[in-house]
Amino acid sequence: MSLDLFVGMLSKKFNEQDVRQLFSGHGTIEECTVLRDQNGQSKGCAFVTFATKQAAISAIKGLHQSKTMEGCSAPLVVKFADTQKDKEQKRLQQLQTNLWSVPGTNGLSMPLTQSATTIASPVLPNPPQQQSPFLAADAIPPSQTLQLFQQLQGLQTVNIQQQLLQEKEEKAKEKNGQK
Repeated sequence: MSLDLFVGMLSKKFNEQDVRQLFSGHGTIEECTVLRDQNGQSKGCAFVTFATKQAAISAIKGLHQSKTMEGCSAPLVVKFADTQKDKEQKRLQQLQTNLWSVPGTNGLSMPLTQSATTIASPVLPNPPQQQSPFLAADAIPPSQTLQLFQQLQGLQTVNIQQQLLQEKEEKAKEKNGQK
């Protein structure tokens, strides 16, 4: 489990010292970083790394939604920071959601060799039954649909390649361990 916390809805007036002071009552802080734009202005969020899991959990329980800070529209957000794997999964889910909400497309199983004009013809056994939350004006233009399919397949291919590589490495380790 990560000991890194994401802090959102933080006053833009807070610097690293202020954030450390806010969190110091919950345990030893190993690292604190306020995210800033190219001009050095705070983005209103930070990352705080605690020395122990107990300290991180204490900070979440004690500070999450505990107050609304100056210049913020919602209470303070304190949660475990997303790992790289979490970020990749969210991106994949977003791509899938975007593809399901394109009017006239019924699935993701279309081979990429088909032309963009045939995208509307594939039918999956279980297409989504709910209405799309997007209005037609907000939908992805057909010219970008094929590109999204390719991105999604690329992410899946990378994931499969990583799994195969890990399996190959594990087999090599087992083989070397037996000799």
